Amino acid sequence: MNTANTVEELHRLINEALRCVSALQATHGHTTAMRRVANNAQQIRNGIERLEIDLGDLHQHTACPAPVAMVQIADTVYDADFWRGVDHEGVGAQSLACVPAAARRR
Repeated sequence: MNTANTVEELHRLINEALRCVSALQATHGHTTAMRRVANNAQQIRNGIERLEIDLGDLHQHTACPAPVAMVQIADTVYDADFWRGVDHEGVGAQSLACVPAAARRR
């Protein structure tokens, strides 16, 4: 069942529930308990309306992203010159380890 059909079914069901609440009010009157039941049914209707708004927002933000191109990385050993001057990730600037601290502040 697609989203539109699901929300349409929810509306049909809540409208049926509200009709039943009206029938109960006719039988039981406007007692405190009956007002709570009617209020709860109305809150469900409001929730379904908010759900529709959220589904609309979700639909706008879930456009199919462009496929990501996979990059093949070779398992061969790299030449040592390939890594010359490269800092170690997460360790800090290893290339500055030989530079005196006073020279780094300039």
